[in-house]
Amino acid sequence: MRNVPFFLIFVFVIFLMSLLQNSDSFAKEKRPDDSGSISGRVTIKGKPTAGIEIALSVYDVFPINEMTKTVTDEKGDYQFNNLESKTYWVKILAPEYIIKGEYDDEGVGKKVALVSGEKFDKASFDLIRGCVISGRVVDVDGKPIADERVELFQITNDEIDDEVFWLNNNDDKTDAQGNYRLHSVPPGRYLIAVGDDIAKIKRQKRSPMGGDHFPFNRVIRNRYFAQTFYGNVTDSSKAKVITLNEESELRDINIKMLNKGFRAYTVSGKVIDEKTGEPLKKGQVYIGNLRDGEAGSGDMAETDEVGNFEIDGLLECRFYASAGFEEDSELVSDRVDFTVKDKDITGITIRVSRGMTIQGSLVIEGGSRERALEILAQNEFRAVSRTIPGLRKIHFLHDGTFLINGLPKGSIEFWLFSRLFDLLRIEHPNAKHTNEVKDSPFSRPDDWVVELGEDSLTDVRLVLKYKSGVIKGQVEYVGELPSKKPQLGVAIKWKTERILEAGTSRDIDSNGKFFIDGLEPGDYTLSIYDRKGFRSEPKTVKVTSDSQVPVLFTIDLSKLKKS
Repeated sequence: MRNVPFFLIFVFVIFLMSLLQNSDSFAKEKRPDDSGSISGRVTIKGKPTAGIEIALSVYDVFPINEMTKTVTDEKGDYQFNNLESKTYWVKILAPEYIIKGEYDDEGVGKKVALVSGEKFDKASFDLIRGCVISGRVVDVDGKPIADERVELFQITNDEIDDEVFWLNNNDDKTDAQGNYRLHSVPPGRYLIAVGDDIAKIKRQKRSPMGGDHFPFNRVIRNRYFAQTFYGNVTDSSKAKVITLNEESELRDINIKMLNKGFRAYTVSGKVIDEKTGEPLKKGQVYIGNLRDGEAGSGDMAETDEVGNFEIDGLLECRFYASAGFEEDSELVSDRVDFTVKDKDITGITIRVSRGMTIQGSLVIEGGSRERALEILAQNEFRAVSRTIPGLRKIHFLHDGTFLINGLPKGSIEFWLFSRLFDLLRIEHPNAKHTNEVKDSPFSRPDDWVVELGEDSLTDVRLVLKYKSGVIKGQVEYVGELPSKKPQLGVAIKWKTERILEAGTSRDIDSNGKFFIDGLEPGDYTLSIYDRKGFRSEPKTVKVTSDSQVPVLFTIDLSKLKKS
């Protein structure tokens, strides 16, 4: 989530949100396993606190789709009822407070893996006030710089993190007088900086995340500054380090830029209907990089009442522009390519027309077909063009058919991001597998594409693997429990008919629970580990379709201390 191009964030979040968009209806509709609850107590420095607002979300890679809220009573207690067997995120909505010794990108909260009908009562929080940093940012002439983002870089083991330290619920930009204030910062050592890392934006430096995870040759506006650190230096190794102790506040952390800024450029134009010439009012326009003829990462602008659009902050590079629509739209856009060099670009015209369709049937392998179709119909998955950005909803129907509208010519990827389903293959003469090993079990969502020519396609068959198995785990401790619970994970290796051998790992929550779903039939070997080298004796369980398999680990804390 840090320094990731807007378009990739947008796509990724949309997919994850779609998996859980029906959480509200699930909570309201009575189901066999919705009798669980999560409760706990909120204290501030050990004192029970009333009136603290708490939110509950389903957790899938990160918290998605806030379901409900509550507030603590006079004893600091709270409770959420009528919960299904899922992993949840319980979040404290108390600005400027943090959990002592803990910090999560998602905010002040805890992950709870709830099993069927469980009454979990240990989701408690002891809060302290987070640290505060404030100061002022000025240019080389001492004039205030407004609306400039202030960033923190954490120092861990004397190494400066490559990624910006994410602060939740913060306005991290300077005001009209150049002032800023960062709150809810955990204790630690940091560098603080303002401005843009030009090498990253121009992709002259490789992202620590791998792949294409830097901004796409665009800055916030047409005047931008080279990244400058506290201490008024551009070299991070020479920057002043700030140290924050518990609940400390640092003022006058001021930064003076070393130059007057650089010039970026603006592109503007209009979006019209190809047949009627009418403007596209209050529509969206994608602007992004072109790479080997394909549309890369980008950003969005909005058209006005007469179809005009404008987007600034572009550096010298090769770009594209195309119109964007609602995911159910039947319209499609052409793509206009252009080059920014030394001046603004004006007069671009983007034309829209009626798109094509892909429709067909579903084949479900593994698990209950009826349940799989129910899940697919309740959730939303997308298709995406390789040449023109924009998502199109895949309509999965209860009768086992599907439909996609508003598609352009070219390669169409089927994005079925889900732990519960794998796209095994697409059966149609226009479908092709992009992986060199065509029957590899390690398929990715974009391994299969469908080529659209001048006509729509029918009779396309999607073959999906429904992974309906679940492992519900619990870790119990024997021996003296330290003041801070150990941070443990569970390592998983498995063998199935489709996969010879594979592995991954999952976190264990603060209450010793873990929940692993999206499993196909096979043998799964699990072991508990920590970062200091400890690893438990492995346990192997057999998972079948539509099964829920419990597993219990007992950990001797004395072995953890010695490791």
